Amino acid sequence: MDWSEFSVKATEWTELENANPTIVTVVKSLLKMGEDEELQGAAQESIRRALRNQEDNPFGRRGRARVLTTEQHSEVRMMLKPIADGIESAFNDDARLNNFILPHGRSKEDSFVDGAAVAKAFLKSAWSAAQTAAKAGKLDGLLNQE
Repeated sequence: MDWSEFSVKATEWTELENANPTIVTVVKSLLKMGEDEELQGAAQESIRRALRNQEDNPFGRRGRARVLTTEQHSEVRMMLKPIADGIESAFNDDARLNNFILPHGRSKEDSFVDGAAVAKAFLKSAWSAAQTAAKAGKLDGLLNQE
């Protein structure tokens, strides 16, 4: 992404109501630093780092745009958490499940270590499905089903 496009997105983020004022100050200083062409790369990298865990980060994770909106992310997380907790608990409560619930065929592991590992595998698959649905424009419809 070139500097002009990047700086517009970063500036728009600083104008959001819910933007952290301390991070806004940092981003504005780095945008000023980026006016010097030789420093644009360093400024861009620093802005991405500053915004990494911020709400409505326009650059998403690892510099890619987010697939899910903040609302979708929250809703999916709230929906999946009790399921993952239940899977973890059931797996930990009954060791026999270790014989029936196995890691993906490409996994280096022969079995799951504990319920947390099973829940993590479930969540990875579920998040992937949610992102695929969001990219296809179908996630909101799926979330609104009762």
